[in-house]
Amino acid sequence: MIKAIATDLDGTLFYPKRRFRLISTANRQFIRNASLSGKEVILVTGRNLFVPGKVIKTVAINKNISVVSCNGARVIHNGETIYEQTVPNEKALKLFYALQKYKDIKSLMFFTNRFKMYVDSSGLNPVMRAIGWVGLNLQGAYFEPFQLGKNRTIRGIQDPETKIYKIMPWFGLGKKGVETARKVYDKFVEEFGDEYEISYSGPAIEFMEKGTNKAKSLKKLLDVCNIDYNEVAVVGDSGNDIPLFENFENSFVMAQAPEEVKQKAKVRLKSFDDLSNYIK
Repeated sequence: MIKAIATDLDGTLFYPKRRFRLISTANRQFIRNASLSGKEVILVTGRNLFVPGKVIKTVAINKNISVVSCNGARVIHNGETIYEQTVPNEKALKLFYALQKYKDIKSLMFFTNRFKMYVDSSGLNPVMRAIGWVGLNLQGAYFEPFQLGKNRTIRGIQDPETKIYKIMPWFGLGKKGVETARKVYDKFVEEFGDEYEISYSGPAIEFMEKGTNKAKSLKKLLDVCNIDYNEVAVVGDSGNDIPLFENFENSFVMAQAPEEVKQKAKVRLKSFDDLSNYIK
């Protein structure tokens, strides 16, 4: 019997996108019904806490929803952080400078305990930087607050009060950005894989502290909730979801996911709410 649903957001619960409503009506209703029937709903995402907070408000369930954020670097249960794995600030700054030689990087983002993420977009020319700034602000319901600027980013990393959960190079919009990220991914693993946990998601590559992933942190949360690992359904669509598919029996992947990701999961879903056909 399935007692918990652990779902990714972008490309999964957020598929298809609803720029003003965040979640499609069918997906929102499915999550509400699952929760009201007694199942635990867990958001397992590469995002920080701002957008998951929007999800919780949108679903409008009168109960806490746990969040595994930044690909497992931080776990929130009953409104409290019960686990976190950060990248040491000096180590993050070293990576910041090491990535400067990769000219395909358009923006470099740091997900931290600050309300706004730090974004260095010096890889873009001034015109594209302005367009990117507008684009970030036009994401509608998917918008995340950010602080833009290379020097501001460096100062943020150096601040001892800053906890760094994830570092994310972004390679641009569309198919080209995705292809570039996949091409560079292997180089990153070769150069930085001994020090970092590295995954890919669309046109971005994600760096977390070594040993950090969604599956490991989800298991920690399930242990707290006294839920057996075989009683959870995991759903995702991207490279950072592969640890979930490899560690949990009831694994579901979105049909639009990359082929190498789909091969890791047991069941393919055309839409997130199709999960209702498989769990009771």
